[in-house]
Amino acid sequence: MGAASTSRTNFPKLHHFVPVPEVDSLAEAAVRDQMTHRRFLAELLFQVLTKREEKNSLAIASNEAFSGWAKTFTDPRLCAAIVDRLTFGGTIIETGTDSYRLAQTRARDHAAG
Repeated sequence: MGAASTSRTNFPKLHHFVPVPEVDSLAEAAVRDQMTHRRFLAELLFQVLTKREEKNSLAIASNEAFSGWAKTFTDPRLCAAIVDRLTFGGTIIETGTDSYRLAQTRARDHAAG
């Protein structure tokens, strides 16, 4: 085996699949309660964060400050719970810059408008 194969074995194993057993019951509740799409996704994100808490690393990128997340996660209590799960014991890295994609979208919108 060459050096390339040896170096590959040094990388941490990445898991692309995160099992969330409650997703079926969450989907049933969403239909039964006529839960909004955003609420459903917020509940699902909360479930994923809960399952991974203190077990695995998680990286999330956002162009919005935590204070603006209530626009996406419209339930204030659920939004606070999501932010709490993300920030407790976590590391927050602020780059202080807009993303390339966000800058391109704004430029395109400005040119079209």
